[in-house]
Amino acid sequence: MMKKIIVILFCCLSVTVGRLSADIGRGEGMFVYKDSTSFADRPVDIHYYIPLQGDITAMPIIFVFHGADRGYDYLVRTWKVAAEQQGFMVFIPQFDKERFPLCDYQEVGVMNREHTRLISADSITPVLIDRIFENVKLRTGSYRNTYNIYGHSAGGQFIHRMMLFHDSPYVDCAVVGSPGWYTFPDTSCEFPYGVGDIAYVTSERIKKYLSKNIVIQLAPCDSVREWFLRKTPEADAQGLNRYERGISFWNYCRRLAAENNVPFNWRKSEVPDVGHVSEAMGMAAVPYLIDIKEMPDMARLRREGEEYMSVVRYMDDLKRENDSYVHVDTVNSSTPIMVLSKKGGADRKAKVWLQGALHGNEPAGAYVLCVMARRIIDSGLLDRMDVAIVPVANPDGYRTHRRTASGTIDLNRDFTKLVHKQTEDLSRAFARFSPDLAMDIHEYNPRRKEFASYLGRVTDTDYDVLFLPSGHLNIDNGIKSLISDLYISSAREALNDRLYSSDIYFTPVNMPDGEIRLNYGGDSPRSTSTRWALGNTLSIFVEIKGIGMGPDTFNRRVECGLTVVDDVLNTLYENIDLTLAAVDDARRKAVEGEADVAVGFTRGSRVKNVRLRDMTTGKDSILTFPAYDALSPVATSVVKRPSAYIVKDAEGGVRRRLSAMGIEWQAVNDGTVKTVDAYHVNDVMRDTEEWEGIRRTEVSVMPYRIKREFNKEYITVPVRQPMGNLVVTLLEPESKQGFVNFGVIPVGDGGELPVYQCRP
Repeated sequence: MMKKIIVILFCCLSVTVGRLSADIGRGEGMFVYKDSTSFADRPVDIHYYIPLQGDITAMPIIFVFHGADRGYDYLVRTWKVAAEQQGFMVFIPQFDKERFPLCDYQEVGVMNREHTRLISADSITPVLIDRIFENVKLRTGSYRNTYNIYGHSAGGQFIHRMMLFHDSPYVDCAVVGSPGWYTFPDTSCEFPYGVGDIAYVTSERIKKYLSKNIVIQLAPCDSVREWFLRKTPEADAQGLNRYERGISFWNYCRRLAAENNVPFNWRKSEVPDVGHVSEAMGMAAVPYLIDIKEMPDMARLRREGEEYMSVVRYMDDLKRENDSYVHVDTVNSSTPIMVLSKKGGADRKAKVWLQGALHGNEPAGAYVLCVMARRIIDSGLLDRMDVAIVPVANPDGYRTHRRTASGTIDLNRDFTKLVHKQTEDLSRAFARFSPDLAMDIHEYNPRRKEFASYLGRVTDTDYDVLFLPSGHLNIDNGIKSLISDLYISSAREALNDRLYSSDIYFTPVNMPDGEIRLNYGGDSPRSTSTRWALGNTLSIFVEIKGIGMGPDTFNRRVECGLTVVDDVLNTLYENIDLTLAAVDDARRKAVEGEADVAVGFTRGSRVKNVRLRDMTTGKDSILTFPAYDALSPVATSVVKRPSAYIVKDAEGGVRRRLSAMGIEWQAVNDGTVKTVDAYHVNDVMRDTEEWEGIRRTEVSVMPYRIKREFNKEYITVPVRQPMGNLVVTLLEPESKQGFVNFGVIPVGDGGELPVYQCRP
């Protein structure tokens, strides 16, 4: 009997759900939502628009809140055009003045009309919005787990208070458009201007509020002091118009975050040439609202001890769902690669390598790449490119939240010396895939002890993203130009459009005289930034502000990464012929082997402005420092490019490393006689302590011409090959961070160096 009842109930529920689903169709419409709890006597009309094309279950969901006039028709007219063009669903609840007076709408129902009684947190108006969202999911079949919100004027009042007084599990991003006045998170002032009498607004709730993804949208032209603008002493203390009040609110919250040393994830957007106009301000907010960060099945990734296996499971699930597009390969037994490829399309597709979490304490890259994998599959990008994704390049470090891999090796300082097996395995997989463009996503620590020591206070390097191009003189100029002038430039514009700040990567160094000097840009072959570019691959190295920032900033970091990767892939798609031509040209020139080899060079000099945020006051300042400029190097030693090198490799370490990097070499037959340039070792300087698995060695040599016999302990490495720029960097004896410098090629205290140069 019980089983029969359950079946009947299930059938009834199915019919009910089916009827609900039929209520909401594409296009413009309205339904009435009536809650069954504390809002049972206050039904709300929900006006909506659903695009005529696209997958409804996958569309972003945006709620828009009206102004004090409670009008909705002009909002529907404006927002439905954007919804159709951008592919999102928009829902506009209409709160009439009788059921939802000012105290329940603009002031979100925190207190009664007289401000004499506090309403329980589970009965305030924002709770109703979450329930409407749950109802929308049911009616549309949406799998979206989050929604975004926008409100202008009175709607902006509602939103900024909703985010403070209600901790919604669903709201991802809130854009607050030009409220008439604000409730400050100020415990010394009572509601509605502060929160001193709101018992449940604790210091922890305020900290969480400041860490949410909120955009304060202001209009400098919205400076008219209308007759209906609130003019109480408390409101006027915030400013005399909406723009002044918004600036005061922004500065107060930013300073409060700094004083309490908590993450401040808000952004400020100023819309020029617009006054108090809801439609124009709303359209300016759309870019922040449509990029909802959906991470299906990703919430469990940050559980202690679960992160790595969750990434692996996510990749496996993605393969099962998209078996025709996805192939899961391996770097080694513990590091899977997800290869996305589609049959058909362009005759020659670009090959893209995306890599994250090379440092185990920098997890944002892993999330970014898991989410991007799904986006790539759902896009048309695979018509013109194949994409290999390594979400976690350092599984050992990722499992233990440690920067290094097993032992003490920093993998990003190991891409030419290849001391660690993980780096060697990654290099082999990279060479096997042979990408045209590669990205490496990192996170950086913004609170540098060098700045704190110099300034006498803790500061935050105030850039969301830093890019690390390489100025190494042996990198092809066409590759360098395309990386900086097209890809990094475009990505920085995309970040700026999303109100994220960016710059070129720099690190401070405390000098003996007490001053600070910056290292600007990169030139080290040990890092992927330079190593990949020397191999004639477009290398995009990204540093997101994240180390030491805590979990509250994680969504912001992921959004920064998604913005960059998405822009780079779309830039490639739009410029694929130009990109492939540049890569092919660089490889052709390497095979022809005409360019001179820069053996030694010094960094140029420049003056660099740095924006730092004082963590005590919350104020920004721009300080100027001298910098060593790796992007403008000056050659100190140049040699003619040889046709090949002959290297003694009795132990096989050289050939193993060359093979891992995709560099061609041939064994030498016993008794081979050649006239070569040999090197006499004049001087040797060795580090006394081990660094990153090696003891660095510098040599001073004198070349001389000799006819010499070689045996099978030697190998020949031709320079005229696609990886020729990397070959000369590694094998020139006096090259900094080459095989002699790293001790891969052993050096005695004098005599002949076991490296020989063959002239063309």
